[in-house]
Amino acid sequence: MPAVVTPLSDLIFASTLAVVEERMRQIERFGHDAEQDDGRPRCFLLREAHVRLLDASDLVSGRPNRAALSRARTKAVQAAALCLAEIDRIDRRIRTAPVGEPHETQ
Repeated sequence: MPAVVTPLSDLIFASTLAVVEERMRQIERFGHDAEQDDGRPRCFLLREAHVRLLDASDLVSGRPNRAALSRARTKAVQAAALCLAEIDRIDRRIRTAPVGEPHETQ
């Protein structure tokens, strides 16, 4: 019996695809690539994500209508894409950091 191959799009949630698409949009439309991200101050991307999550939270509090929910979803997707960018940034730092580098606090 041949193996059944499930298309990747059937395995990935729509929300996950939306986040990846948003990250690609940030890179292609605004040039927010690894080099630009690495040039930002520490915590910049996470703070930007935080602002968008707060906006999304405000939009869904109370009794939101369809338009408010759609805007909240957009803000949440943007925040998640910014978090992906920060994770990539951290991964790049891990690869180049000396072993045993002391933990820095802010």
